[in-house]
Amino acid sequence: IDENQTLYSNQVLASLPSSGATSWKLAWTAIQAWRWMILDDTMALEAVVQANVIFRDIVPKFIESTQTEVLSDNSFGAVCWKAAMELINMVDSEGVLINAEEMVNGSEARNGISRSNACKELRSWELYIRAHEQYKLWGEKFGKLEDAMNRSLKSLKKAQGLQFQNRTFYAQEVESHKERVTNYANELALATSAAIKSIEKALMLDKGWLTDLEPSKRERFEVSLSSLCDSETARQLHDRERSIGTVDSPGVAKKICIPPLVRIYHAILFMSAKKLEYYAGWSKNSCSDIEVAISFYKKSVHLADIVADKRFKYFRTHTKEQTMELLQLFADSSKELLRLEGRLNFGC
Repeated sequence: IDENQTLYSNQVLASLPSSGATSWKLAWTAIQAWRWMILDDTMALEAVVQANVIFRDIVPKFIESTQTEVLSDNSFGAVCWKAAMELINMVDSEGVLINAEEMVNGSEARNGISRSNACKELRSWELYIRAHEQYKLWGEKFGKLEDAMNRSLKSLKKAQGLQFQNRTFYAQEVESHKERVTNYANELALATSAAIKSIEKALMLDKGWLTDLEPSKRERFEVSLSSLCDSETARQLHDRERSIGTVDSPGVAKKICIPPLVRIYHAILFMSAKKLEYYAGWSKNSCSDIEVAISFYKKSVHLADIVADKRFKYFRTHTKEQTMELLQLFADSSKELLRLEGRLNFGC
């Protein structure tokens, strides 16, 4: 373990309370043990399997913590998130998944279906973490644009108070404000599109997120001859089955992780559409911004098709209460879509 890694871990520990520090030590120990595997390229498949074991533990914990606590730098959820980001960055930087996938497709692979499932699982975790990363970036951009808009409005209000003394200055400030708002709208549209694209990559992954490629054939593999890796124990295989499940009977991890991701998808689109409509009141591209807002509302309604899609059956990951909440969100989007389309028909 190099000095930079040790220094990073100590810095994290110093910022955490005792309970968080314990969780971080456990996660960090597992991650550092995992690092030794990637020193040997022939261990790529084993590294994939063990990375999946770690992600199945820390990612659901992170999601559950977001539902019960306000995330701060020293919260339990933040610890899980730091650990997940640290591990997925290692996976990417070392090309672990690429090496393992090449082994699956090459002559070295044995019983390739189940090994492919292991690679598919790691790809699922990677896309899920990146989707949350993009959601965080979108939230930061949304907040910065909100602050910038407030500052611009203050400048405009200040100029408005001087319009009788200096009409030219006021006219210039109005024009500058319109230019700034036009830029805000463009920035928000780009950030929203990037976040939605990232989430869709996870949700629309081949045969569904965290779903085995060939679930119907999995029963033919004997535990004692696990094609995932020789070191997989019966307990590990049982834990994997419980966590992943199937399309028709989703596992614990899917039930924890999918509903929040679906809500995030809707929230990004809905909030961005509302904000773009607000910007349109000042923007130089008013009609264009309204059209983008309409497209976001349409996407938020289309989310219902993704959730109900028979290929993925994400609706099975939702409780009755979650389903009712989701239906209400779709209804809200539909109402806003009809209202805004009506506005566009009568001119911007």
